[in-house]
Amino acid sequence: MNKNLKIIAVSAIAIILVFGVVWFWLQNGITILPGGQILPTKGQVVLTEGQQDGPLLIQKIYTDHIDGLEFVEYPIAILSGRPITLHIGESATNGCTVTLTLLKIEDAKATFSKKVDNRGECPVCLSENTYIDTPNGYIPVQDLQKGMAVWTVDATGSRNVGIILETTMREVPSTHTMVHLVLSDGRELFASPWHPLEDGRAIDSIVEGDNVDSASVTKVQQVPYNGKATYDILPSGGTGLYWANDIPVKSTLAK
Repeated sequence: MNKNLKIIAVSAIAIILVFGVVWFWLQNGITILPGGQILPTKGQVVLTEGQQDGPLLIQKIYTDHIDGLEFVEYPIAILSGRPITLHIGESATNGCTVTLTLLKIEDAKATFSKKVDNRGECPVCLSENTYIDTPNGYIPVQDLQKGMAVWTVDATGSRNVGIILETTMREVPSTHTMVHLVLSDGRELFASPWHPLEDGRAIDSIVEGDNVDSASVTKVQQVPYNGKATYDILPSGGTGLYWANDIPVKSTLAK
């Protein structure tokens, strides 16, 4: 009797697994790539020459591959794109949240599966031990918490006290780089390449000789980062502005 029960139980599990696979197939569709890789076709993207989706701009479509430009945000932001060739089953990615995998090429059109993982948000934040200006003095960014007071700027441009609405800490791998910004008056900052300054310019778009907060930029260089995480805060007041090492910056958490 026990043997029969085991057979029935195994059979039931097998049936459930089969129905589960069939249901997934019907809901998502499946593409089997060379080498046996299985990808859902739901949410696929079809592009032609000159079109872009996320990190990939297609320049030329051939019968068995495509040439294009890949725009990587992490660990090093590449604003102009870098050349990339993709064959079936190969992928382009922005480095953290979006991955496009080439599924097929037909009639001068390239079909991709698109995977978006917002849990892998690109770290565009400040280095640890960046000092944030607050009514209670300068405090390292990693020590700030929700509800603490911080200096910010309101909609009229006036400096006033705000409350920290949100903080973030994003772990980074050993390959992460930071931009080292140095101003003519001695102020300096280490931040991820796409972190915005007060006027919205990404820090990696700054070049020597530019003006930042009424000072000339004397050095701007991407350097290795030895920290384990990057940090950011969101002050109240609507502008998202605060001072990091006495340099006005804009929060990446601002909506």
